[in-house]
Amino acid sequence: MNQFLLSVKIFLLGFKYNYLFVKSNYLVKKETIDSVKKFKKKHKIVICGNGPSYKIFEKEKLNGKYENYDTVMLNYGALETKIDINYHIFEMPEKQDAVADYIQKIEKLSSKVCRIFRPNNMNDILKLKNSSLKNIHILKEKRIRQNNKSILYKDLRQFGSNNILFCRSSIVYATLFALKLGYTELLYVGINPDINSSWCSNMDGHQEYHKNRVTQKGDIHPTFKKVNGLNSYDILKLISNFDLFKKIKFKINSNSYDFIS
Repeated sequence: MNQFLLSVKIFLLGFKYNYLFVKSNYLVKKETIDSVKKFKKKHKIVICGNGPSYKIFEKEKLNGKYENYDTVMLNYGALETKIDINYHIFEMPEKQDAVADYIQKIEKLSSKVCRIFRPNNMNDILKLKNSSLKNIHILKEKRIRQNNKSILYKDLRQFGSNNILFCRSSIVYATLFALKLGYTELLYVGINPDINSSWCSNMDGHQEYHKNRVTQKGDIHPTFKKVNGLNSYDILKLISNFDLFKKIKFKINSNSYDFIS
């Protein structure tokens, strides 16, 4: 009897997720990477984390350094930066009452910024469709497995497909997104997962990421948490050593956490 109930549960869950997949594709047409290549201006790109050392990079950028780099920013960082950026990869806030304010802030950004939206549910899509945002792109993506090195590398063989491959955190997605765009050098700045603060505000309006950063209770940043023995930085290091990306330069700003060495 228990086996029967389990089979029914699995069937219903499969039906639910297939339904949501079809519904989401009906509401929005997902695009390939080709739709956002026009925003690429250089052959090198800076991938910006929201750690406090980002402000050092920002000051240097405003003083004329990094002119040969495009820039991609994640989530809240793009809302408060003083520099011009090429790409903004974002998800909606977890708190539903913070979504409207978040969209309003994004609407104030330059229309020249390419916005890569990663919806987590149907409500995210519906709220975005009712906004006046421009240059919004929802790309085709596929989650890859991170069980171990061999399985990760096996799934990375799908890199030539129309999907953006991803797993774990936004920084991994940004990396595979940049590689898909054909950048020959990736420079990471503002990567400070060991510091309990961010240079920009979060959805609660302050800079202490009590949920995402290191806390007094001994919790660790999600990028440090290991799943099947690998955390986000382990995955990034494996990606940097993958044979398809051997010719790509992976660099880390001296003020950021070094996950390559």
